[in-house]
Amino acid sequence: MSPTIVIVPGAWHTPIAFEDLVARLSPFFHVVCISLPSTTSPQPARVTLSDDIDYLRNNYLLPLINGGNEVVVLAHSYAAVPASAAVKLLSVDDIAWARGGSGQGGGVVGLIYLSGFLIKEGTTFYEFLNSQQAARSEAWHSMSSDCASVPPPPAGFYLYHSLPPDAVSHWSRHLRPHALHTLGCIVPYAAWSRDEWRSKCVYIATSQDRVNPPSAQSSMISTARIEQVINIHTGHAPFVTDLDECTNAVLAAMQRLGFEARSA
Repeated sequence: MSPTIVIVPGAWHTPIAFEDLVARLSPFFHVVCISLPSTTSPQPARVTLSDDIDYLRNNYLLPLINGGNEVVVLAHSYAAVPASAAVKLLSVDDIAWARGGSGQGGGVVGLIYLSGFLIKEGTTFYEFLNSQQAARSEAWHSMSSDCASVPPPPAGFYLYHSLPPDAVSHWSRHLRPHALHTLGCIVPYAAWSRDEWRSKCVYIATSQDRVNPPSAQSSMISTARIEQVINIHTGHAPFVTDLDECTNAVLAAMQRLGFEARSA
C-alpha cells in the first residue's frame, strides 16, 4: 500500500494555498492537508509550539497510524519544527515495538522538508534567526498590535514575487497571521537530528527564497547532514508560484524515500 502524504503548511498559509498541489498529487498518493493552530486559532496569544505538535500528532498522525497506514509528512517552512517533533516514537519500528510485533503495520516512513526550518533541540526559532545573519528576513520581525501574532509579510516581495500583481492580490487574501509565541518556544525534539530518522529525510531547497534564504537552507542542510536534497529554482511558496516544479519535486522526494507513484 502507498503511504499517505500529510501536508503541513508553514507560517501564514492554510490548506487553501495547497489545494492545487493536493490535486496534482492525489492521483498518485492519498494526500491530507491540515491547518495548524498557529494559523487558525481565534486566540493566537494562547497558542504554543506544543499546541501545533500535539494537534498534528493526535489528530492526524496517530489516527492514520492506528489504522495501519504508513505516513510521509511534507512540512513547509515553520511547519518543519512541529512536524519534526510530532513524529517522535512514531516510526514503523517504534510502532511495531510498541505493539509487541502484532503485525498491524503503520508508522511514519519519511519526512519531506519544503524550505523547512531545521531548528535544533533545546533552542527556539527566534534564536536561530538571531544566529543566522543570512536568515534575518524582515518577514519574521513584524508584530501585531496586541503582540500575539506575526502578520503575513508583503507577499509580493517575500512569498509570491514571481507572480503578476493580480495573482499576488488573490493569494494574499488567504494568508493568516502566525501565532507569535510558537517562535519563542523551546524545540523539544528534532527527528532530523537522530540517526534513525536521517535516512528518512528529504529536503527540497528553494533557490529564490526570500523568507528562508538559500544560504540559511544550505547551512541547515549541512548541520542536519541530510543527504537527500532536491533543488528547485523557486521562491518560498512554490505550491502557489511554481506548481509543476513543486509537484515534480515532491514526487521525486517520494521516489527517493522508496515510494513509486501509483498509476494515475
